[in-house]
Amino acid sequence: NRPSQEFLMPYDRPNDLTISFYTPFPWGFTIGLTGFYQSGYPYTPLIKTGENEYREDEEQKYTKRAPAYRMINLSLSKAVKLKDFKVSCGLSVYNVFDMKNPQVVYALTGKADDPGTYLTDQIGLAGHYNNSDHNKSGSYYDAPWRYTSPREINFFIRVDFR
Repeated sequence: NRPSQEFLMPYDRPNDLTISFYTPFPWGFTIGLTGFYQSGYPYTPLIKTGENEYREDEEQKYTKRAPAYRMINLSLSKAVKLKDFKVSCGLSVYNVFDMKNPQVVYALTGKADDPGTYLTDQIGLAGHYNNSDHNKSGSYYDAPWRYTSPREINFFIRVDFR
């Protein structure tokens, strides 16, 4: 019998850092800045086993890492106190620098938008090249949902009653 293989778990992210900074500004404004960094998740790479065949590399389980997750958010608000309530208004900007953070990567390339030539070679019309392997449309691998949300700007009004 062979001893058990030790390997990382798919949820292992050893580095996770959050930094927040809030401060009052002149004229009653409050500004906040929050930054996030998280290591990429581990995944098992694919290895070539034949001319057009790939499989997970069981001997190198979870040895590759997806790109790290990074994001910076900004908030700006102003509050006005009235008789029995307070009105706050402002804006929140999520992903200020519009960073593209992959949520899922292809195991062959480690990228969210590039499945590798093994898969993209299937793009084309079936039978067009006298080859039934061309069975995917040109947009088949266009998958923007493989990334986190782009920059988002929200305006808000909040009313607090006593």
